Amino acid sequence: MTMSERIEFIQGSSTTLFRQLEEIYNVKTVDNQIVVENSSLNLTFNVLQPFDGIEIIIHKIKFFVDTEYIVKGSEIDNYIYFKFNYKASDTIQLLDDVYDYQSNDNGMSIYSTGIPLIINYKVGDVAEWVSVRISKDYYHNKLSFLANYIGEVFNKENPWAVFDIVPLKVYLSLKEIMNQEHGSRILKNGIIVSKVIECLAYFLDRVIDRERLEKPNQTIHPDDLILMSTIKNELLSLNVKTPSLTDLSKQYGISVSKLKRDFNSVFGTSVHKFHLDYKLETSRILLTSQSYSITEVSRKLGFSRVSKFSLAFKNKFGYSPKDIAQKFQK
Repeated sequence: MTMSERIEFIQGSSTTLFRQLEEIYNVKTVDNQIVVENSSLNLTFNVLQPFDGIEIIIHKIKFFVDTEYIVKGSEIDNYIYFKFNYKASDTIQLLDDVYDYQSNDNGMSIYSTGIPLIINYKVGDVAEWVSVRISKDYYHNKLSFLANYIGEVFNKENPWAVFDIVPLKVYLSLKEIMNQEHGSRILKNGIIVSKVIECLAYFLDRVIDRERLEKPNQTIHPDDLILMSTIKNELLSLNVKTPSLTDLSKQYGISVSKLKRDFNSVFGTSVHKFHLDYKLETSRILLTSQSYSITEVSRKLGFSRVSKFSLAFKNKFGYSPKDIAQKFQK
């Protein structure tokens, strides 16, 4: 019989998070690092606070039992939460089924720590990600212009999330963050801060550049957010041809026009382009590894011919799969 755990947290600052970990687990704390090693999981969190109101945490967890985290939103300790997945196999949803949001992919997301979540992990899951918490005060003083692109981020009555695919530049920054081995503490922390700033800049630049509604998500009913996220999750699980809008609309019981409008509002692009971009971004990451040939990557992502994959790749990035394979596979 598989063992399982169910644990409750309250969202908030790194201090709030660490205090709760100390109450739940037998932890080791050294400087700004917290370590848990037991029969349920191995966990290492490293926290940096480079500026007043900004916190960076490097998360690494290996699960030995099924684990469900009930993460309650905080009314007082309120932050914007950026998450950049490096390795992810978790399933996340808002409490009360308000918004089903899965991140078992190479995704990056933004949401408020005032929003309650359920996070599920299975035995053997490995989760590695970088999180950035930006306080409500810092946001209002320095970043309030982002409201034009991501809406009223601290409005608990209007659940929201912004999702995008991790591009190669962000993936390589995450890889450097996660795999530091040598250097002084000052050097390592400096690299982490600079790479995290790069990740934030790339993510926010992509959000700002999107052709989307003036105030995304604010006119969409929570049920429609659930539906668009469900469709997104289906697309991320497919390595075959993108389903037609007609087929998707019939499958989910909505009109083609509503599907096009709501999907573009939440994800900033069309269904077909989202799915193609996901496959191409994934292929670009895979080609940085010594483990995959161009033919293997093409087949893995469901392209019928290598030539078709190469053309789509070059049209998006301006260079061929061979070019990137030669650069990284030496």
